[in-house]
Amino acid sequence: MEEVRPMITSTPKKPFSMIREFHLADWFTLANAVCGIGAIFSIMTYLEQHDVRHVYYACSLVLVALVFDVFDGRIARWRKKTSILGRELDSLADIISFGVAPANHRVRLRYAGSIPIASSWHTSLPAGSRALLGTTSLQKHCPRELTR
Repeated sequence: MEEVRPMITSTPKKPFSMIREFHLADWFTLANAVCGIGAIFSIMTYLEQHDVRHVYYACSLVLVALVFDVFDGRIARWRKKTSILGRELDSLADIISFGVAPANHRVRLRYAGSIPIASSWHTSLPAGSRALLGTTSLQKHCPRELTR
């Protein structure tokens, strides 16, 4: 008699879903990015309304983004759960909160006349260099599958 073997079926791979791939640390990373974007918008509001409170809000949001950045790494290590999306999102959030937002603050406040610094190109160079260096760092560490 022939031996009857059970048919082995493989479960189909689930399609990529951003929400399903999110972990707790990724939500803290998103909060980091939201704080950075909020800081940029707050400086824009200052330029429109000339209310100094918005400058304080913008600077405070960058500091709150720092808190979220510290906690997202600690939570990921504590829970021992990471994702490729989370790693890339963390790099992008860091560029927004600690590169683009401070550069935006400096340049916009300079050209609004709020910062008394000599007006030449080399005074704006340090403000933009942090964002550029962060972007090149993101490209360097980006997985090859995402760059095609």
